[in-house]
Amino acid sequence: MCSNGTYWDISLLKCTTCSGGRFYNLTSKFCECPVDRFWTGSACIECYVPKYFDSALKQCLNCPNRMVYDIDQRICIDCPQQNPFFDGIKCASCPPSSYFDKSSKNCLTCSAGRSYNTQTEQC
Repeated sequence: MCSNGTYWDISLLKCTTCSGGRFYNLTSKFCECPVDRFWTGSACIECYVPKYFDSALKQCLNCPNRMVYDIDQRICIDCPQQNPFFDGIKCASCPPSSYFDKSSKNCLTCSAGRSYNTQTEQC
């Protein structure tokens, strides 16, 4: 019988521990990452908002521009029309008389007497 935190490895014929931050799940009989962590093949990692885990590439990625990761559906979705801009954490909207600056990811206001041109994306 193996001690707590170890399991019998039939190929090695000895008690061993799970690697990379995983634990041995007595129910599934597999080494698993803790909840909300993902196995890369060598370690358990956590993806922080706004990133998600791509199981094919085994890494944390950002959704494409103007998209946000939907935790429930586990896919990248378009920001809704009422909050069309992605500020790096969530979908957002800008108040009237301001525009969304893609480089700073903030709402900015044109200087007095100027208005924002959506075609050129400049004041």
